[in-house]
Amino acid sequence: MSLPRRQSRLTAEQVIDEIYRDQDSDDEDFDSTNSSVSLRELDNSEDDYSTDEEEDDVLQSGEDHQHGDDVVVPRGRGRGRGQARGRGRGQARGRGRGQQIRGRGGQRGRQARRPERTWLDNADQFRPSVPEFQGNPGVKVDVTNFKPADFFALYINDDLLNNFVIQTNLYAEEYIRTTEIPPSSRVHRWVETDVGEMKTFIGLCLLMGVIKKPDYNSYWSTDPLIRTPVFSAAMPRDRFLLLLKFWHINDNRNLPPADEPGRDRLFKIRPLLDHLFEKFQEVFEPGRDIAIDESLLMWKGRLIFKQYIPLKRARFGIKSFLLCDSSGYTYRFRVYAGKDENTIALDENLPQSASTLGRSGKEVMHLMLPLLDKGYRLFVDNWYSSADLFELLLQHETSCCGTLRANRTPPCLRQLAVEKATQQAAPVTNCWPKSPTGDGVKPPANREYNLKMGAVDRHDQLLQPYDATRKTLKWYKKLAMRFMQIALLNAHIVAKKSGHSLTFLEFQKAVIQDLLFSSEATPDAGDDHSVRLVDRHFMDVIPPTEKKARPQKQCKVCRAKGTRRDTRYYCPDCPSKPGLCFPQCYKKYHTERFYWRN
Repeated sequence: MSLPRRQSRLTAEQVIDEIYRDQDSDDEDFDSTNSSVSLRELDNSEDDYSTDEEEDDVLQSGEDHQHGDDVVVPRGRGRGRGQARGRGRGQARGRGRGQQIRGRGGQRGRQARRPERTWLDNADQFRPSVPEFQGNPGVKVDVTNFKPADFFALYINDDLLNNFVIQTNLYAEEYIRTTEIPPSSRVHRWVETDVGEMKTFIGLCLLMGVIKKPDYNSYWSTDPLIRTPVFSAAMPRDRFLLLLKFWHINDNRNLPPADEPGRDRLFKIRPLLDHLFEKFQEVFEPGRDIAIDESLLMWKGRLIFKQYIPLKRARFGIKSFLLCDSSGYTYRFRVYAGKDENTIALDENLPQSASTLGRSGKEVMHLMLPLLDKGYRLFVDNWYSSADLFELLLQHETSCCGTLRANRTPPCLRQLAVEKATQQAAPVTNCWPKSPTGDGVKPPANREYNLKMGAVDRHDQLLQPYDATRKTLKWYKKLAMRFMQIALLNAHIVAKKSGHSLTFLEFQKAVIQDLLFSSEATPDAGDDHSVRLVDRHFMDVIPPTEKKARPQKQCKVCRAKGTRRDTRYYCPDCPSKPGLCFPQCYKKYHTERFYWRN
C-alpha cells in the first residue's frame, strides 16, 4: 500500500503549469547532449510520439525522457535530460547545461530577452514560403570505368594507408623498445609492415564482417567443419594478430595528457575521422531530403563518453551524429566525446544567429553548414526540434519537419480537448506552402516524416548484417573499423548512383578480393589470386601441339624465385594456366599467397 503524498508537493499538472509559465519554452533544458548523469538519472524512453498522459506519469514517478546521456555509475533508474521534475513547493529543475527553471514567478534571463512568438490556432492560416531547391545532388568526381575497388579507394586511399603503415611501425618500435616482452611472445617475430600488407589486413577485417565466426582463431582453423582457406592463404594467423595488436592511426608521442582541459578524446583516431569527414563531402552531394539522427556503436567497457540510449539496439556505446540522405549516404558526422568536450572550435564556425540555440540546435547547424541557403528539406526528431531552430534554418533557405516534445508546444496545442476516437493534427513543419493538415486522414507532414526520417536508420540497417567490429579492449580500434565500413557503404551508394547494379554484399566481395589479392606485394599484376587459393584445382599434363608432342612451360613458382625450370605439368583451372613443377611447386602455388618466398 502506498503512503499518501505530502500536501506540500506539487501535482504533475502544477509542475507542468510552472514549466510552461513562459509561452516560448527554450530548448536548452532539453537538448544538451553534454549532460553527465548516472544510470539512475537516465531515462527509459525516447519515444517521439509519447502522449501527455505518458509524460504526466513520468513526472509523477520522477523519471524523465532523454535522448542519451553519459554513463558514469550504474545506480538504477531515474531522471535524465529532457523533462522537469518537482522540487518541493514551487520549484522545478531541468537537466540542460545546469540551467534551472525557477519556482513561482522565476524565469531565466536569456529567455526573458527573447520576443514572444505568436502561435496560430488554425493551421490553415499558416502559409510558409518554401525555399526553392538549388543544390546540385549527385556524384562530384569522375568515376568513368571505375571498378568496385576504385570507389572504395575514393575514401580509403593510399595517403591514409601510408599513415596507417607509418604509425603502426612507429608504435610497434616504441612498444618493443619500452616493454619487457616474454621470451615466448610472438612480438619477437615482428617485422615492419607495408602498404600491400596493410591492404590485406584491412581486407581480412572487412571479410570477417561477411563471414561470422566466434573468435579470430576460428578463421585460421583447419577443422573441416569451419575451415575457410582464404584467411590462411592471405596471411598467417600470427602475423594478422601482430598487425591487429600494433595497428595505430596517430602518433602517441603527441597524445595530450589526461588532465589537460579540453583535450581531444578522439586523438587516437583523429586522422581517420578528419580524412573521412572531408572525403564524404568531396565525393557526393545529397538530394533534397536529408535527415539528422544518432547512430550508436555498442561499447560496454569503461569509457568516459559512453552513452546510454535505451531504444537503440546497442543501448550502450559511442554515439555519433550523422547527416544522411534518403539512400543512407553519410554526408557529415560528428562523434560525441562527452559532456565536457571542447566545442569552441565547432561553435566558432556557426552563424552568429545560432549563439542562442541549445546544444542540440548547434549540432544541427554544424552538420548543415555546407547545405545552408540551398533549399534543402531537413527531417529531425524531437530532441533537435524547436521553433527557434526551425525559424533560424528558414532564414537560411532550409525548410524543416519534425516531431516536437510536449514541453515545447504552444499553449493552443496543449489545451486541445480531443474527443475519444477523433484526432487533431498540428505538425511542426515549414516544408509545405499549402495547408499542412491535408485532405486525408493523415497530414502530408506526417507521411513525409515517416518516409524521410529513416535515413540514418537505413544506414544502420545496411551495415548491421555485415558488422565487422569485434570485441576488443581498445575502443578506438572498434570505432575506426566502424567508420571504415561506413566508407565502404558510401562507396557502394556512389557506385549505384553511377550505374552499377551490384548488391552491397557483391560489392563488398569485389572490394575485399581486390584488397586481398591485388596488393602491391604481389610480383605479377596478372596473378591468379582470385581463384588459385580458394577453388579446387586438378593437375594435368600440357596437351600436345602441332609442333611439339611433349610441350613444356616454365614453372611459375621457380621463375618467381629467380630460377628457370621447365615442366610438363600445369593447372588448367587457373586463368593463366601456369606451368608448375609437381608436386612441390604445385602445392605451394595453391596454398600460399606469397608463393615466391622461401
